[in-house]
Amino acid sequence: MQFALAWWVLAITNDPKVFSIFVAVALGADILARGGLGWMGDIYRKEILIGICYFISFLASFIILIISSIGNYVFVLLFLCQALIGFSVGLREPIQSSIIVALVDKNRLAEAIRWRAIILTSVGLISPLFATLLISYINSIGAMCVGTLITLMSLLLIVTIKNKKDNRREAKGVYKFYVNVKWYDGVRIVLRLPPEISMIKIMFAVNLGLFSIFSFILPVYFQKNFPQSPWILGLVEGVFAMGVFLGAATINEKLTLLLGRANATFVGLVLIGGGVLFSALLSLYLIELLYWYFTLFCLGFLFVGIGISIITINTNFLRTVSTPKNYLNRVNSAALFCSGLFAPIGVIFLGWALMFFDIFLIFICIGVVMLVTSILAYNNSVVRDFLSLPDAEIYDVYSIRYSDVFIVSDDELDK
Repeated sequence: MQFALAWWVLAITNDPKVFSIFVAVALGADILARGGLGWMGDIYRKEILIGICYFISFLASFIILIISSIGNYVFVLLFLCQALIGFSVGLREPIQSSIIVALVDKNRLAEAIRWRAIILTSVGLISPLFATLLISYINSIGAMCVGTLITLMSLLLIVTIKNKKDNRREAKGVYKFYVNVKWYDGVRIVLRLPPEISMIKIMFAVNLGLFSIFSFILPVYFQKNFPQSPWILGLVEGVFAMGVFLGAATINEKLTLLLGRANATFVGLVLIGGGVLFSALLSLYLIELLYWYFTLFCLGFLFVGIGISIITINTNFLRTVSTPKNYLNRVNSAALFCSGLFAPIGVIFLGWALMFFDIFLIFICIGVVMLVTSILAYNNSVVRDFLSLPDAEIYDVYSIRYSDVFIVSDDELDK
């Protein structure tokens, strides 16, 4: 849906700045929802919240489809629909991650997190190729129609989930119910956890760089140089998703066994920075779509996909098993909120920078920043220490080492 809308907006306006605003508002709403509504996943039934989010996404997608079908470019309405979609995604995604704890046994958490990554990346592998084929052979409006129907199917499927292990009140402290829970609790907790602060700094640069590339740099680059071939962009994104799939399915597991979780994570960061810089350098030669250059360009994003899979699985595993269950959704949401806080501003800045600098130069700069980030992250002793813990010691380590962060008084328990 997002890909089809992006292509339609670029085709209608032919203005990268307007496109950057649409991208930024969706991401901004996503991030604000993560920061301000993460507490809801620790209070209310997760499956009901997920269903509400899918309904909001469906409603907004349907409105976008109607507007595009009648050929009216109504900026304000599209703006609001993008914000609604971003809002629903920001509330939904952390819940879909934290609900794993309630659905599987403790000794199978690592496997569950890995399989979730595999499934998500399988969808990511298919989606861009599917979307670009639809745009190429139907049109962007037809692709949006299919996206709306898929969202409706997701809404219908979510009602079949039965969470028999509703653990909202299992762990000590969850009676911070309604009165005592504050919207900023997640951020407050995360900022008192040194390993989370360090991981946020690392993921801040990674998220800012990758989101700018996939949501702005690549769409503008390919729409400008290959407007009749949207499948090319879909192929690049498909190769990236294939890298994520390979990383989740096998490479991360083998690399972790060989080097340990900490070293494997830093290898992933180097793959991201190196892959982005490599592809950025090749982008100058893609205008004529030379076969070998395009193949190497895609290869760079294959490595980026492998790298993001490795660091995402390992950092998510640390956060999921280390955090008390009744705080998990708030911590998940707050970590994602903090690490992606300035991404919308970054996208708008890129739209402005494109007026003065060539997109090739901007692409190169992002690659350099991400490579430098990977080198600096390698020297972060806090992250290294926690990621190096054996599985027997990593469970509930946050509540053990930082017990004062999660303490709830007896008076609060009585409430």
